[in-house]
Formats: sequence, structure tokens, C-alpha cells
Amino acid sequence: MSQQVHGILSSGDGTFFLASLEKSAQGWRIKRTDRWNADSVAGNLLLLHRGVVAAAPSRWKTHRSPSSSQAAGASPQQAPAGWTPRTSDTALAAFSDRLFGNLVGVVPDDAFLCTLPLALDPTARSFVSVHNAGPFYKIGIVADGSLLAVFSMAPSSPHALESHLGRLSRFWSISQRSIPWPSHLYAFDAATDLPQDSGYTVHRPSLSKAGIDASDVESLQAAGAALAGSCGNVPRLAGAAPGAGLRRVRTGVYAFSAAVAVCGLLLAAALPAAAWVAGKRLASYVEQYRVILAKTPEIKVLTASNDSLARAILLAHDVAAASTRWTKMLSTLGTLRPDGLYLDMIGTDGSAASGKVGAAFSGWARNESLVTGFISSLASSGLYSDISLSSLERNEVHNIVSFRITCKLRLSGDSPVK
Repeated sequence: MSQQVHGILSSGDGTFFLASLEKSAQGWRIKRTDRWNADSVAGNLLLLHRGVVAAAPSRWKTHRSPSSSQAAGASPQQAPAGWTPRTSDTALAAFSDRLFGNLVGVVPDDAFLCTLPLALDPTARSFVSVHNAGPFYKIGIVADGSLLAVFSMAPSSPHALESHLGRLSRFWSISQRSIPWPSHLYAFDAATDLPQDSGYTVHRPSLSKAGIDASDVESLQAAGAALAGSCGNVPRLAGAAPGAGLRRVRTGVYAFSAAVAVCGLLLAAALPAAAWVAGKRLASYVEQYRVILAKTPEIKVLTASNDSLARAILLAHDVAAASTRWTKMLSTLGTLRPDGLYLDMIGTDGSAASGKVGAAFSGWARNESLVTGFISSLASSGLYSDISLSSLERNEVHNIVSFRITCKLRLSGDSPVK
């Protein structure tokens, strides 16, 4: 099973750059790189279960150097040679605030000087690592697989490198008597070279074989940070974020939610097709039913008998007392009443023999517009006529309006409510 590691850094344009490396039988190789806006919640969530090691911009100082209150650095226990990397609290916050669910550690951005040679060409465990960083050389000192210090020395011209290394080796022999100066040198750039009598065995990491461009500093830094937990010992500027331990559980929750959403979409897409098939079957059944009715004499006789019975029922309904329509009138009244309007009295007077009965409704509502809307509904129903608003009063204490409506109620056979 292949091993994967992930390194991330914050670019100057406000984006995160992620390098994912995979180890197979052929060794380490960049599998993919990604870039997204650092403030994008969606981009950060798409890290899912991956644990990332961040590369923070740093400067190496001795234990005796005064540190700013705004600087964070590795502990002295991580620096046997007396040098520790330091970075700003702002740089650390850029990672911890946005990657709290996936951040497993923060290392200096020049960790690649140690990790890439050990991962790609582990010929030596102690060496000097040189990278041309533009206006200056970055020179890392690695002893027994541990990054001890990184120096920035200018100018970066090839003829000046031998002089830089000579001064550093003399300084090292004086300040670090217990740690010998390495005799192996890893050069990241093709233009970096030394005379054959320099005393160094020069190596070049197989960057192209790993899919890394030596001129792409972001790829070098992100890949170097990714390998910090697997190749070599690099001082840590910060440990894992509190939420990083739950990243696999959180990814499971995301996957379950996505599966539920996909199932819902599939079901929504399948329902119209199922409804169409059911409609076609129903039409076929109806047609079969009609054929059976047309070809069965007994059913024709029953149909004629049902028509006669229906006419008899309608005739009995018309000669029945008008009082049988009161229930329908009350039901219609309840349907017409809007929300926020309430009736506390319904009264009638007169005789139903004339087909019209006087009616009065009183109650209360939250505002006048509900009352006028109720009157409009009564008028459009066709069941009421001569509608009049006899009183309308506002109760300022309870913020309601009381009303009384009088009208005529139609109970004749041609009423639209039967």
C-alpha cells in the first residue's frame, strides 16, 4: 500500500499551495498540487481526512539571540547545535485559524534542505545542502538526518559559493566542536558546482524523477514540509491543531451527508419517470374498463337504474326543508373567514319561506383590512346580499378592532351553496 504525505504553504497572493507526495516502489513522487484562496471555506473543507504539515517563513537564530514578542520558535531541546528557526505569530495563525481540522504540524519553510535529499537520494545522513534562493544562497547543515541550522549568504554567484562554505566550516569548527563539519554536499541547482579539490562529495537530488522543478520554490518548500514527518528530523514551530485528530470522523460525516443528498437527487429524478409509467398503465386500465362496460348488457341496465335513482335523490333534496342548508352556510362562513378575524356571534331573523333571511355577524380582528377583506369575500360568494358594516371600533388597550356586519342570506334553491 502506497504512503501519502501532504505539505502546504501560504503564498504571498493570499492563496494556499498544497503538494501531495506518494511513495511507491520507485520512491517518492509528487502526485498532485492544488491552489485555492486561503479564506475559502469550501477549499479548506475539501482537505477532508488529509493531515497537512505547513511550511512557515522562518529565520534561524541562536538561543542567545533576543526574540521578539511577536515571534514563535522551536524549543531549545530541538536544536542541539544551538540554532532554532523562528517565525511570527501571524504566520502561525494563518494556518491554525483556517486549517484547524487538518493541521498536524508547522515546520520552517527551508525544511526541504534536509528532507528532500534524505527522501530522494539518501546516500549520506550528514551533509551540507545548498539552494540558490535568488539574491543569496540558503545553506543547510544536516547531521545524522537532523537539520541543525540554515544560513543565508550573499551573493549567490557560483564563484562565491566556495568562499561561503569555507567561512561557514571555519565558524562551525570553532562553535560546534562536538559535531563535525559534513563532507557531503547536496546541490539543488544545476549551476551550483565546486572544484574537484574542494573536499566535498557533491550529490544532486533526483528532483525531476520526483516531479519537482528545481526552480519552483513553492513546490520545493511544500514537498519538503510534507516529508518532515517521514524523512529526517526537522524542528517543529508548532504541533497539531486541536481538531486534527477528528479529521477522519469528520470526513465520514461529510461522506454520509453527500450520499444522502445524492440518493435524494436520484429519487427526485426517478419519480417523474415512475409517474409517467403509472399514467400509461392507468390509461390502459381505463380503456379496458370502458370496453367491458360497452360489451356487458347487465352493466347498461344497472347504469340506467343508477341514473333514475340519482334523479330521485335530487328531487327529494329540492323539496326538503331549507334548514338542511344551514350547515353548508356555516361551513362556507368558516371558509371565508381570514386568519386573524374571529366571530363571537352569528344571528338571524325573519322567515326562510321568502328565500332570504336577515343575518348579523359580530366579532373582532387584528386590523381593519381583515374586516374589509372578509366583507369582500362574503359579497363574492353569492350567498350573501345587502352587506353592510354597521359598526367598527378600535380597542386601543388590546390593539384590536370590534365589528358588526349585517346582510341578507340566500336560502333559495338557486343558491350557489347547496
